[in-house]
Parts: sequence; structure tokens; C-alpha cells
Amino acid sequence: MIETRSWGMKFAAPGELYACIPSPYSLTPDSKEGYLLYRSVKTAFLAPDPPTNNRVYEVLVDSQFTTERSICLVLPKRCCFELELKAGTSLQVKVQFQIDCLQFRQWHHAVDRLLDERLVLPDVAACSTPQSRGLAPQIGNKKQNQALAFITGQAAGTRQIPPLLIYGPFGTGKTFTLAKATLEIIKQPRTRVLICTHTNSAADIYIRDYFHDYVASGHPEAVPLRIKAVERSVKSTDPITQQYCCLSPNRDAYRLPTKEELERHRIVVVTAMLSQELEVAPGYFSHILIDEAAQMLECEALVPLCLAARETRIVLAGDHMQVTPKLFCLQGGEQSADHTLLNRLFQYYQKEKHEVAVKSRIIFNENYRSTSGIIDFVSRHFYVGKGDAIWAKGNVPPHPEFHPFMFCHVAGPAERDESMPSMSSWYNTSEIAQVVEKVQEMSQRWPDEWGALELGQICVVSYGLQVMVARQELRKKYLGEVKVESYENLPGKQFRVIIISTVHTRESLGQSSSFNLDFFNDARLLNTVMTRAQSQIIAVGDAVALCSYGQCSKVWKGLVKECIEKRTVTPESLTLEEIKQAVCDRTSWSRGSPDLDDDDGSDTDSWFSDAESVNADDPILQELLDESKDVVVTVSEEGLLNVATEASVPRSSRQEYVNFPVPTMKKFLSMHPNMYKRCELVKEGYDRASAFTLDDVPPLNIQIRGRVHCGMAFTGDQVLVEVLQANLAQAAPEGGLHGKVVGVLKKAGRDRTFICTVDEFDLRVMIPIDRTVTKIFVPGLKDDPNVIPIRTLEKSGKIKLKARKRLTQEGKKRSLFAVQIVNWREGFYYPLGIVTELLPVASTLEEGLRVLDVEYCLTRQYPPTVNSEVDRIASGTFGLAKGSRRDCRAYPTFTVDPPGARDLDDAISIRDLGDEYEIGVHIADMASVIPKGCALDTEAKNRGASYYAPGKEPVCMFPPSLSQDLCSLLPQKDRDVISLFILVEKKTDQVVKGFFTMSTICSDRQLTYEEAEGVIKNHCKAEPPVLRFETLEDCIAVAYHFSRIHRMFRLQDDCYYDQLDKDCPLGQRYSHQMVQEFMIMFNSFVGEFLTNKDPTRNLAPLRCQVEPNPQQMSGMRKKYRDLIPLSTHLSHHLRAQTPEVHLEAGGNFVLLTALWDHLRSAASARDFPKMLDIITTDDIHPKLAPVNLEFRKLLGRSYFLRSNSSAQSKAGHYSLHVDSYTWASSPIRRYLDVVVQRQIISVLSKKPVPYSPADIEVLCHDFNRKTGLAAAYEKRAHSLELAVQLKDQVQQKVAFVMNVEAAAKSFKALFPLDKESISDPHVIPYRALQLVAQPILMEGRNTVKLVWRRRIYSMTTAKECTPKWSVLRDKSVTLFNAQAWCDVLVAIRSKDFEKIISLLEKGQSVQLRSVGSVRRSKCLHYAELELELSAGDVLHLQLTSDVQRGFLMPLAQLWTVTPGFDVCLEHTGKPIDCFSKHATQASKEIYRDAGAYRKVWLPLLDIEAVSCAVAENDSIVLRDVKIVWEKKRTKNGQLQGTLPFTKDFLKQCAIDVDFSYCYLCIRLSGLKVDGVPDDAEALSQSLQNLSLTKDDAEAGKLLVDPATYTWVAHGRTEECTDNEKNDQRGELLVLFHIHFMSMEKVPVEVTQESSRFTVELIPELLPDV
Repeated sequence: MIETRSWGMKFAAPGELYACIPSPYSLTPDSKEGYLLYRSVKTAFLAPDPPTNNRVYEVLVDSQFTTERSICLVLPKRCCFELELKAGTSLQVKVQFQIDCLQFRQWHHAVDRLLDERLVLPDVAACSTPQSRGLAPQIGNKKQNQALAFITGQAAGTRQIPPLLIYGPFGTGKTFTLAKATLEIIKQPRTRVLICTHTNSAADIYIRDYFHDYVASGHPEAVPLRIKAVERSVKSTDPITQQYCCLSPNRDAYRLPTKEELERHRIVVVTAMLSQELEVAPGYFSHILIDEAAQMLECEALVPLCLAARETRIVLAGDHMQVTPKLFCLQGGEQSADHTLLNRLFQYYQKEKHEVAVKSRIIFNENYRSTSGIIDFVSRHFYVGKGDAIWAKGNVPPHPEFHPFMFCHVAGPAERDESMPSMSSWYNTSEIAQVVEKVQEMSQRWPDEWGALELGQICVVSYGLQVMVARQELRKKYLGEVKVESYENLPGKQFRVIIISTVHTRESLGQSSSFNLDFFNDARLLNTVMTRAQSQIIAVGDAVALCSYGQCSKVWKGLVKECIEKRTVTPESLTLEEIKQAVCDRTSWSRGSPDLDDDDGSDTDSWFSDAESVNADDPILQELLDESKDVVVTVSEEGLLNVATEASVPRSSRQEYVNFPVPTMKKFLSMHPNMYKRCELVKEGYDRASAFTLDDVPPLNIQIRGRVHCGMAFTGDQVLVEVLQANLAQAAPEGGLHGKVVGVLKKAGRDRTFICTVDEFDLRVMIPIDRTVTKIFVPGLKDDPNVIPIRTLEKSGKIKLKARKRLTQEGKKRSLFAVQIVNWREGFYYPLGIVTELLPVASTLEEGLRVLDVEYCLTRQYPPTVNSEVDRIASGTFGLAKGSRRDCRAYPTFTVDPPGARDLDDAISIRDLGDEYEIGVHIADMASVIPKGCALDTEAKNRGASYYAPGKEPVCMFPPSLSQDLCSLLPQKDRDVISLFILVEKKTDQVVKGFFTMSTICSDRQLTYEEAEGVIKNHCKAEPPVLRFETLEDCIAVAYHFSRIHRMFRLQDDCYYDQLDKDCPLGQRYSHQMVQEFMIMFNSFVGEFLTNKDPTRNLAPLRCQVEPNPQQMSGMRKKYRDLIPLSTHLSHHLRAQTPEVHLEAGGNFVLLTALWDHLRSAASARDFPKMLDIITTDDIHPKLAPVNLEFRKLLGRSYFLRSNSSAQSKAGHYSLHVDSYTWASSPIRRYLDVVVQRQIISVLSKKPVPYSPADIEVLCHDFNRKTGLAAAYEKRAHSLELAVQLKDQVQQKVAFVMNVEAAAKSFKALFPLDKESISDPHVIPYRALQLVAQPILMEGRNTVKLVWRRRIYSMTTAKECTPKWSVLRDKSVTLFNAQAWCDVLVAIRSKDFEKIISLLEKGQSVQLRSVGSVRRSKCLHYAELELELSAGDVLHLQLTSDVQRGFLMPLAQLWTVTPGFDVCLEHTGKPIDCFSKHATQASKEIYRDAGAYRKVWLPLLDIEAVSCAVAENDSIVLRDVKIVWEKKRTKNGQLQGTLPFTKDFLKQCAIDVDFSYCYLCIRLSGLKVDGVPDDAEALSQSLQNLSLTKDDAEAGKLLVDPATYTWVAHGRTEECTDNEKNDQRGELLVLFHIHFMSMEKVPVEVTQESSRFTVELIPELLPDV
């Protein structure tokens, strides 16, 4: 056994032992010995010393447990046995370490395989250079084009073409040139390209940055093959590159390509060493391009050249001043770079004076990567010392505030971790703190010139343990996206900002035994790191150590000096003299710089002077310097330098849609089926969509993100999708990937007509109200551009002008447009459309439904062929042949549906069979009536479902004569059905048997839910119930009894919870739950039936919902561990049971006071169903509703999948608690139910199933989409219905706060009683609340503190209108002891309902909940109100309606914070609508006269005045104001009146405003919805009176929302009358008119003499003079 702190304990295999031997050398990876040990030593030879015999044992070296001064060996079993070794013993031995020779042998093998040495050492005199093939393509600058011409040129005769050498410093476009050359090469016939690099990261760049986009732009012939070593991890490769790799069937490992795969690709990208695995003959590749040739040793470069023949074009590219391989056998003056093939050939060519040798080497010197400041520094210090040899041509922007170099001097101690032997064990926490600070500074001051902030563009570079510690610290600061890399991983990458942490200090250098401190000694490594930066380099380290130690000290001196001069050094007080003195004061270094003594006597300036070229004798650099002297700079006529931006990677600044031709897309599908998928598109927004694959089993769900990625496609189109991120297969329950649309294979059948609003500034741009559709361009008329043309598209394809519509600014807001898309041309962002119809804004229910019908392509008309088939069905001459059916017409049968329903597709029958009773669930047999493929079937398939709107006739899937008459299960009508019969034992209520059959029934009665509810309550009072079958009412009671038993068995403890439903009031859910339970049972039986029968085992469309993510569930348990036990529903799903509950509000459960009154009333009446509903419905409890909504979001959506097609298809349905579930119970209104019926009939009649697996896959995808459309239609129709009601009569609603978050701009409110109409949480912006300060997050209490400060006066009591100080109590909620509430839930689970009543009597708390405070200022002029807002708080919001995107929508108008204190959200949210008008004309450069000038600018100035006045938040609230209304309205039909003030009142309240220029928010509160309020009632009482009235209690209605409302109007003052008569009476009369009212009608109470108003006075600001 061996043990270390970092790796723990490790036990040897039986018979083996671990042995530790001491080392005289430091074995850290940054020492020569350690580097060699960890990289190349795997085994050693061991023998006793002195030897006992001639035997030597081979042992393993375990580098994992090797420390700095000891080496761990694994002694084999034979060695331990023969040497009689045991644990704890010691032995003198000799050890000889063995270097792994495999790589050396591979290099030797490459030399042996080389076809001809002239391939690498050509006789240039016998060679020739290529000739141009005509007009050569231009890809970049002159040098790049010269290289391209050489690579792609045509050989002249039979002479050999020598290898082309491309040398270029960092960022000069070497990789770019090789990539572009490759794409040009494959345009030539019979060419193949092999690209080899030294590192995998460099090879991946070719795929990710060059080839992928080219392939995706429509070039399948350029699909590259990226080959990777089989032992590499797939996770280490980016998703784009993975798409081009050879992967195992499970896609979790790499594999080598087959011969067929290799033949299929003309571009192969591989690392040099791995190229030996390509089993192809020399000459197979026409071109071999070796990148990073200066980073690989000579023999490594020969490995791919073994595949070259005499005709093969060879190119080597690299920069020998970047990191080169480490060699340990260098002799005096030698460098590692001298042992690279690029250097050897370069020097060889230089010695040859032949023209071929000159043309075969090209030096790039135009840099496109970095900003000029970085290029200048790097050029001087790493390349040529002086001169401008490397030119900055990329126009890369520097930081506008900082110099490109920054230095942070940190002298904090470097520490050592002995437990990490396998990496450099030094780390420096002080440097890490500085690094984090600089990362935060860069992220906060990220300039616009760099584009959007991307933390991934910041890279922290260090080595060893410092990398790990820095990464951890950044993650703690939520900066985990910042890259933290060891310098070894940097080649081939680039970042906007590089931050270097050098780790060592002057003290730690004295302790270090390593000679290989690369930041101090390796200039090539330092060059590599710095040249990864585009705009900013920040160095963090000890300035004294860096400037005085190692071979790079002169570089560091230059950097520090430059930062001090540019004032980018930290601390700012650091000086050159200080650093110089600190170096001189040091007495000795443990291993000092050899140059230190030479500098001791020099002055500071010379000590820090720029070094001469550190590579003065380098022949390559000398040639680079010579070329720079021959530069010709041209000057344009304007006198400016004519510098073209020739980016090495030219990219279009504007992304465009990709839309390939169909033949190209088909080629992609055949060439690259893993990367390109044929899909059906479902748009979820204009910039996001889901694409479902059509050729995969199971189908994949590909997520599309970004407008350009969504392409030129619409919902329902069949498209080709390019997979972008193949490793995100878990993104969706169906298995989602990320991709982009590259073309439309087949357009959807629907008419592409959309309802739009017009753009505010451009009449040619239409904005669809459907947010999934992009904007549409509508061409105007050249002769009259200020009108909207109404056109029609004729059958011939011609577009004809029907009318011209001229709109005012107000008309634009009040109009909608039906726009038909006629074309979408390539290169255009928006499709081309025509306006076919002008519609009014949807301000009534009828208008809104008409708009929805157009938007959802709904029509109540049916094709003639469909109507003809309906007539034939009525006459009995159409349909399938009728088989034998069970006659059930005598069975007691009934239907239960909403009032007025005519499309009845389900019925229930009950029969007494002695010891058993039989339940029949009967579903209208549509499948036998409508053959597959007929006109009726096709029409129903296209529609998908019936669409329902409140109070209106549905848009039926089948014609009404069929769905509401001929096939509807109407009473006293014989109808064919598919029946499920259940036999139940009376004594035990156990199901004995269940079976399907085809039958005929005759319904006895059609009941409404209310009628069935009454029957159930009257016949189910006894417990346990007595089952009777004498009357139909008895049978209904039996049906309910079984449904309740079945529901309890299915849901267990969760059986009492049901979501709140407006059509299903609390306490009146029996009938709804009964029908719901029978439908769930029927659909579940169908699912089990079809999946257990061989013909349909793999064909059933199942509705699935997988279990929630366990980690997310665990997170919810922890987050809400105190609240979960207070809910039966949440406790059942989250399984959180705690013995004690501690809520924030003193251990109390919060109920709405109105609900508490209902609950007590139900307890008094022994109305247990109502009690249970109120207690267990979390949606109506303030603290539980937000948690329950969060839990519902945690649940995956339900969707249809083909049975046994995937693991998800076997998941069952989580929410319903059933193992198999489908939809078969509503065939009259859902098409998929018809499909399932056909499958049932096929099995029952033993006939072939008329669907294939592919058919079912397509139907599932299609129906998932159409179900969503039908649900969205119904949701919007309900929202429209409420909005129309609010237009006539505003309503106060109870709302719950969803959540409060730090640094948020808003909070969300949930309307629990109106979820059908307002399903999404309502956003309340903080800026609309008129707060005096920013919201403050109270972290300890998870609340947000809101503070208001207002001037509030009363016309009767002046300043004495609010108390000097009082606590705000929330009277709308009642507190209940939390433990007692838990006891109530326990009693419910045990069905001890009597105990519940006694617990309810004991649990109520008499105290009121405190939510804040209100105080009067010392001067008595200001009221200051503080409110703490938290999740689950109750709000009283008044709703009105407003047109948004052409559609009438509910909108929050007023928040009653506390009685008497309101916040008008209407005028703070849209001040221009409330107080002004929108401008109708834009500003001009020239005006005809002063009148024209005023016409344009007065409205604009008025808008500005209104906006500033409201934003100033300096209003004055006046209560108890008497308004004198004028009988006569203004000429515009507006109300007008007078505000009378006494001058004494104005003086006492210090109201000094110009009343001629004020805006008014006028409110009259306490109005009853159904009439004039009692004069004695006040607003302060209205919030308490939420309990039932006597009449309501008798009717059993559940009223929670307040029964009163506030009339709100907004006006403007006109003038202030201050004549002599008024002056004598001390009065001031202010005339005003009402400018805006959201309610169309004016309540009669407004004009009553006794009415007293609250007026919020908003003075217009005086202009700055």
C-alpha cells in the first residue's frame, strides 16, 4: 500500500509491492529530469546491489505517486518472491530507467520509408516552379497570393517541384493561406490533400474556422475527414470538429477510418505522427501541407512525407520563434529550432543562389491578429530588434482607455504544495487575487469596439498548480467562462485579452531547484503566449524577479519600462529606480542570471533600455528584416495612407441566410448523413425553432437558435438542417441537438398569410403579431410612397393593385394588415409580401376572433368534396362496411358536457350484474365512418383539431353536420361507438375484467356539469355509499363512486389536488373529475391494449411525459424544504417530510382572508368536498402558488411518440401516474384519436393496420405541433375575452408575487384565479413604481425593500392626512399556525375529515401580517412608505386593457399598495398615451415657413415635456378633491371640468406650481362593479371585505377578487382662473380636460355631487435657461 495526500491510498495487486527510491534530482515537471521522467519513462531495470545472481527485473514506474525527491516503482510478483521482499523492508538496489523507444522507432521507420531523399533535399538546379493556371484567385495580400499560386499552379514538364517553405511570424495568415489553397486544390480534378499539424488543437482550427463554413455554404465536395487517435477523449474536441471525425457507433470514442471512408473524402486533416496509420500508397495525396513545421522535429515531419511521391506538392509552414520541441542533447550554440525540417530547408535554400530556391521560400510579414502596439513590442523583442519588419494590417482595435500592455507588480509569497508531485507544485494566491481583479476590470470596462462581452475571450495563462487554483477562484466569482490554460495548450488559439501569471517571486526562485522556469528562460514560449492576444496583454508577477532572473529578463525589463511610461503599471507608484535598487540590494541568487553582474554599474535608463535583436544571427529573421526595407507606401489623393484591410480570415460583417438548391441538399444528405438531417420545422419564435428529423428512429429534436440559423423557412416546412453541436443530445426529452436550416426541401401546405402591424417608421415593413414569424417587406408605390397598397395575387401569378390606403399616425396604431408572402429571395433578410386586406385592431371579441382565424388559417368553410361525402354519410352510402356490434342501446347511458355543447364524443353507461357491476365508456366511432385517405380524412388531418373560443361556436375539425349531429352522441339517437367495458366487484371495488368492443348505444340524457354535480351531491351523501341502479341518477352516483376509487388508486396521496379551473369552481369538481377520470382510464387502457398486441406493439402513438430531472428535484427540495410539507401535492412529488416547519412569517401559514371565510363556512356546513378543495389547491395559497408554478415548469412537456421507438416512449406519463397513455377519447375534435381508433378496429377485427412506423412518426410530430396551436388559440381567445371585458369595466384582481431577485429590473405577479386568461406571470417594472430609491435586496430575509416618498395632502385636513408613523398590516391574508396546517394535511391523508374541522378552529392566528411601515416627515409635507416584498406576497392589482402588437391584451393599471396609497402603472408605463399624442411627422432639414416648423416640432416638444415630467417623479397627491364637471364636452368629445382650490390650502401645503401646465391622474375609488356604492364605504374597507355575502354563500360562489374598482382617467390642465371675484373669495379655479381613459364608459358615480376624487398632480418641468 502507498499513500499520498493528493491521491490517497493505493493497494498493490496480490504478490506485488510498491517501492520508493530516493532521487538526487528534483523531479517536478519543470525540471529536465522530471520532464523526461513524466513524458518518456514507463519502466526501469532493477537488480540487487551487490548482485546475488545475474537476474535483472523489469519494473513499472508509477509517476502518479512519484514525488519531487522519490520515485515510486511497482515490483512484480516474481521479483518480490525471488528477492524475498515484504512490506516495510528495505533493500540496496541499482536502478536503470528505460526511455520509451516507440516514438524513436517510428521516426526511424519514417526515414526508412521515405521514397526518395530528394523529396526533402531537392536538387534545386534540376527543379522548376509551378506555372499559373490562368487567372489565379486572390485570397489576401501579395505574399499570400504568391503562395497560393505556387501551391495550386501547374507543374512545368516532368521536373520536380521542390517543397514550398512559408515562414511567417504570428498572425500573418499561414493557416489561412493553407486552408484557402486546399479549397482551391480540390476544384482541380484528381486531387487529394493531406494536412498535417503538430498539435490536435491546430488541426481542429482547419475544420472549425475554415472548412466547416465553406462546406455549410453549399460545397459537399469539400467535406473534410478529421482523423484522431483512438485513445483521445471525444469530450476534448469541440462539437463542430466532432461532426467530421470517425466515431464509434455509440459516438463515445474515436476510430480510424475505413478505406471506403478515406476514398469518400478529398481533404484529410491529421497530426503528423498519426498520419502513419493511413494505409495508402505514396502519391495517394496530390498535396501534403505541413503546418506548425517549426514546432515538430525533423523526423516527425518525415512521417507524413512517407506518403509523398515525386509528383506530390509539399508545403511546410511555421514560425521558428514560437515554442519548439525540447531537446536535451544540444551542443554549444545550437537551438531546438535548428533540428526542424523547415529551418534546415530554409538554410539549404538560402545557400543555393538558384532562382528556384528563391521562389520556393516565402516570408509573410503582414499581421492580422493583434493590435499594432502588441505587434511592435513582439517584433522588437522576439524577432528583429529594430525596424518595422512586421506590419499591423488587421485594424484590430486596442482598448480605448488602456495601453495594450499592463503590468501588475505582486510580491506576495509563492507557496508550495508537496502533495501534487505530477505538476509544478508552486502557486501564488496574491497573484491569483490580482488576476481575478483584472478579469473583473476587463469585463466591466469591455469596450464596444471589441463587440459584445464574451468572457471566453479572456484567457489566464500560467502553469502547474496555479492553473487549477486560478480556475477555482474565478468560478467562485461566477467567472467560470473565462479560459484558464497552461501555456502548453495555447498554440493555435487566440484571445482578446491574455493575462499572464508568472507565479515565482525573488524568494521562491532562491528555493526552486528547477532550471526550466519557462516564463523566465524560454523566449519562444513567452513569444507564443503573448502572441495569442489580439488587443490586451496583462502580466502579473514580481517585477524584481522577472527583470533580474533568466534569459528573458531583458524582455521583461522592456515590458515593465513600457508599462511604467504608459502609466499602466500597478501599483502606480512603482518606478524604474525602485526595481533597479531592489535588484542591486540582493546579495545572491541561488541560481542567478549570468547577466546580473554586468548590469550592476549601469544607470537606470541603460539598464532598462530596449535590447538589440536577441536573434541577430538568425538567417531567417535577417531575411525578414531585409524584406521590410523594400516597402513601398502609396498615398491616396486625399493624402491618407492607402492601407487595405486584408484580414487573414475575411468574413462578412453581415450574416445572411443559407438556402441551398434542392440538388445540393440531396447531395449533402448522401455525403454527410450524420451532419445533415431532413426535418420538419416548428418555429417557436422569429429567432428560434425546433426541427424534428424525418429519417431517424427515434426522431431527433434539433434546437435552432438565432434568426439566421432559422433560415428562410416557416413552421411546417420540410427543411435540411445542418447539425452544429453533436454532443448536446440531451438538450430535449426527445434527444435534441443544435443546428441551422440550410434550405427548404418542401414548403408546408398552409397559406402563408399573416396578420401584421405596420412599422412605426417604415410603411414597407410589416410586423406579424405571431412572434414566430419574421418581419415582411411590402413594396410601396413609386408614385405615392406614403400610402399602403392593397393588392391581390391572381391565379395566374400576377399581382394586381386593388386599392391605396393612406393612414394617419393614429390610423397606423388602429389598423391591422393581412399580408401574404409571395417570395423570399436569397440575400434578403425579410420575405416579400403583399397586403391583401386591411383589418381594424382587435378591440372586440368578434374582431379578435376573426384576426385569430386568419392568423391560424382557420375557416368554417369546407371543400365541396368534403360536403359531398358528408351528404353520402347522411344517406348511408359512404363509410366502411359495418361489422358485428354489441347492442347496448338498452343500457342506462348518459353524457356530461358544458352547457350548449353539441359535439358529444363520449358517454358512460352503468349496468347491475349481481355481485358485479359493469361500467361502459363509449367513444363515438369516427374511424368506421371516415375511411383513411378520403376527402374528409384529409381535411381533418390538415386541421388537426377543433378550435374553441369562449361563448362562440367552435371551428370544427369535421363539418358541424357530422360532428354535432350525425356522429355526436346526442340523446335518444342510435350511435356506433368503440366501447371499453369494465367489470367491478361490488364488495371490494376491484376491477375484475376490462375489454374493448364495437357497439351501438343510445344515450338517455345529456347532462351539463352543473346538473351532474347536483345529482352526485344528492346521491353520494352516505359514507360508505350504497350502490343503487334503479334510476339514471343512481347510475350516475355509481359512476362517480368508481371514478373516485380509481382516482385515489391512481394518484394516491395526490388525489385531492387539482389545478384551478375557471369552469370548475372549488367544491364543485365532482362531475368534472368523474368525466376526467373515465377519459384517463379509457386512454390508458387503449395504450396498454395497443402496446400489448403484436400488430400495434410498435405503432401506437403514446403521449409521454418523462420524470423530472432528479438534480432539479433535489434542488427544489432544498430550496423549499420548509414549504413543501404544507402541501399534499408538493409533498407527494418532492417527498420532503420534515418533523417541524419554520416559515419566515413566524411559523405561520398564509391564507387569503376571503378563502379563510369560505373555509370556515364550508366547515360549518360540513361541506367536505369544498373544504378539501380549498385546503389542497396550492394555486390559491400565496406562498405555495409560486412554488407550485416552479414545479410545473420543472415537469417536461407532454408529447407524442411512437411506441417502443425510444426509451422516452416507454416512460409513461409522469403527471397522470400511468404507465401507458394515448389520446383516443375525442375523435370528433382531435385527428390523432381517429388514427388510434383505426388501430383499435384493426386489432379487434384482425385486419392489417393501415399505418407504417414512418406514418406514425410523422403523425406524432404533426399532431404535437397542431395540439400546441389549438391550445395557443384557446389561450389567446380567453385572454381576448378578458381584455374586452376590461375595456368596458376594469377589474381589481388578487395577484401573488412570483419571485424577487437581486439586481432585477422587475418582479413578476401571478393571477391565480385567471390562469386561463393570464397564464403567464405579469411583469411589473420597478421603474413604473415611482420609487424614491432603487429596490434593496434584504438578503437575510429574501425580500426586496421598496421605498416611496410622496407629497400627500387632503382637501379637508391638509397635511394631517396620514399618521406620523404606523405599521402596515396586510388585512387581505389570515395567518394560520403552520404545524396545525400540517396536522390538517395528515388528517386529510388519513380521511379523518371530522378532525379537520376541530383543527381549523384551533389554528387561526389573531395577529396580522406586518409588511412595512408608513411615516410622515418632520415637515409634515412628505409621506414615506416602506414595503418589503417577497415571493408569495399578495398584491391588489387593477387590470385594464391595451392594444399590444395589434391585439387587445390585459394590462396592469393600478397597484393598491395599501388602502389610500395607489401607484398608477398606466401613466408611468405609457405617459405619451395618457397625456400627449404621438408625433405624426419627422423632423426636416428645411421648412416651408414658421407654421410648418411648429407643426413638426410642437408635438415632439410636448412628448418630451410629458416624458420628463413623469420621469421626474415629483407629483403631488391630493385626496378628497371635489371636481365640478362641465355638462358640455370639448370639441373632441372629452370630459372637462374644474378643480377648485383655496389659496389658504395652497399656501399651507406649499403648492407652488403653474397650474396652466400640469398633468392629472384622476382616480375615484370604492366603486362597486354592479352599481353605486354605499356612501359610507371607503377604500380602506374594500380590501377587507373579500368574504362571501349572504346571497353568494347560499349560491356557493367562491369570491376572492375585490368587488370594487377604481375609475382612472388622465387629463391636462388648460388654464388657471384667478380673477378679481375669485380673489375676493380666496379661490383658484383650474380648468382641465380628460385626455385618456382606458374604460370606454364613464360610471354614473363620477358625475355625482357627493363623489370625492384623488388627484395626482404632475407639474410640467421648467426648461433649463
